[in-house]
Amino acid sequence: MRESFVFYKSFYESIKELDKKYQVEIYNAIFEYEFTGIEPNLKGISKSIFTLIMPQLKANNQKYENGKKGGRPKKQKKTETKPNNNQTITEPKRNVNDNDNVNDNDNVNDNDNVNVFDFIEENFGRTLSPIEYEEISKWGDNELTKYAIKQAVLNGKYNIKYISRILDSYKTKKIKTVQQAQQDEESFKKKKEDSKKTSREKIDEVFERFLNEEEE
Repeated sequence: MRESFVFYKSFYESIKELDKKYQVEIYNAIFEYEFTGIEPNLKGISKSIFTLIMPQLKANNQKYENGKKGGRPKKQKKTETKPNNNQTITEPKRNVNDNDNVNDNDNVNDNDNVNVFDFIEENFGRTLSPIEYEEISKWGDNELTKYAIKQAVLNGKYNIKYISRILDSYKTKKIKTVQQAQQDEESFKKKKEDSKKTSREKIDEVFERFLNEEEE
């Protein structure tokens, strides 16, 4: 049985604004889960907040279990083959077209390995409120959700409701993957450009008609 566990500041920030009754319920639930492994039977806002915290608790527990087993396996040392006689070894040239996976936009943190709550806090640069936690718990923790968050940040919209509207739009259009979302965006841009083109053509047509009438 564990004798200690990690308690994050984000947990405290999420709980401190609640009524004392809910604070006690959530704190007790965290202690019970960490020290006994039993998931507490909560209701209402206490259940919502604990549900948001539990993925991080599980991740920490997994790290703890891995640590007891000796941690990550050590990497095997590469065996280098020495050249025979005067033979030389030439290292492969680096392809200048290789993508170093550098994010050109400093506004977006692309750490997709964290849960959706940490992902938003990293990109928003602040701690989420309990109300925001409750709203986010209605979303799915997947690539499409994180893509919607990225799109909001790229548009300068650090707003949970804005992201919810994007996800509602995906649901309405039956978009389930990032690729489908990107295709929908391209289609929207094309329609917008075609609309502008049509408007310009109409203006040119009217102007040409006007000139013809003037000549007559």
